[in-house]
Amino acid sequence: MNYYLDLFTPETWTAFRAHGAKISGFRERQRKTAERIVPGDKFLCYLVKLSRWCGFLEVKSGMFVDSLEPKWDSEYGFQNQTGKRYLMKFRMSCKRHFLMRCR
Repeated sequence: MNYYLDLFTPETWTAFRAHGAKISGFRERQRKTAERIVPGDKFLCYLVKLSRWCGFLEVKSGMFVDSLEPKWDSEYGFQNQTGKRYLMKFRMSCKRHFLMRCR
């Protein structure tokens, strides 16, 4: 079991939770790291801009690639204004949300 840092902005954290906290993703440039992640690994979630820990997730699936339109991500349900694409995705299980309870 390995631990990874999963960064969120307040906006992406809110969207992540609003859609069940079930999918987390990595950018293309992080592919090598994403390929090492296996079920059972843990993600420590950190809120940038607010500088606080916000959650603890467990990986439930191997990586899958999702090449959705860059401005809309149906898994997260928010418009991606930056055009960043989080193509390498994982199904997650919430172990704990520090700012709010798990669903």
